[in-house]
Amino acid sequence: MLAAAWRHVRPGGHLVSTFRLTPGAGCDDIGQSFQYINADGAMQGERACYVVLNAQDIMQRLEACDPAGIHAYGYWGAPSATAVTPYGKLCFAAFAVHKRRAADVGAMLLDLDLPSDILESLEPPFR
Repeated sequence: MLAAAWRHVRPGGHLVSTFRLTPGAGCDDIGQSFQYINADGAMQGERACYVVLNAQDIMQRLEACDPAGIHAYGYWGAPSATAVTPYGKLCFAAFAVHKRRAADVGAMLLDLDLPSDILESLEPPFR
């Protein structure tokens, strides 16, 4: 889905997205991590996958898009009250990924205002 969205960003534009992050193993298995989606907040009915991504993994996926820059802001918080998930806390992070123009050369700019636990879990060149 990330690659499909990236194809719609014009050179010089930004892809803005939010992710739930963890420094440990992520989960996209609806059998283990899901959220009930109904208007009254009841813990029953239709479910959607409550995706949590490993921070290093999403950074590598974003880097593979060859952006001019990645800007991120995140904070620790509790999962949604209607989520059933093995995570006690998550980093809720918003990303703005700047697509290169032909004139944009050089190294990718990183501006990562993420919790220290997340930053420490990243490997170079993200740390």
